[in-house]
Amino acid sequence: MMKSIVEEKLVSFKTLEQKIFSYVCELGREMPIVEAMQTASRKAFKKAFCC
Repeated sequence: MMKSIVEEKLVSFKTLEQKIFSYVCELGREMPIVEAMQTASRKAFKKAFCC
């Protein structure tokens, strides 16, 4: 798919690369939040159902 986008000149390779990079950076910024939510829910589950 990316090959055809670049070959058909719908978008330049540099633009495509920048968009992918910014998307990956955004995912990286959200990861600590997801991990914190998982930790909090794990603690709540243990508190409610474990000894």
